Amino acid sequence: MRRTAFGRAGAFNSTLRFGEDIDWFMRARDQNLVLELLPDVLVFRRFHRGNLTRRVQPSAVRDGLVDALRSSLQRRHGKGPGTR
Repeated sequence: MRRTAFGRAGAFNSTLRFGEDIDWFMRARDQNLVLELLPDVLVFRRFHRGNLTRRVQPSAVRDGLVDALRSSLQRRHGKGPGTR
């Protein structure tokens, strides 16, 4: 990511335990930032029992994603943080 992208979309929301990346990408899209998918794999993720998302209840992960979506909808309707 370019530093200017964070200047426009803001930093990751540290109050979200899950879904902070989804929240950021929705804010970036709201700011009309150009997002491109690369055809090459740049990072591999290792899934194991110690992963945070595997140690918590699935409902906690779901709730984090719902919070990110709710924030995005509130911004779009002018009712949340980051509205103009």
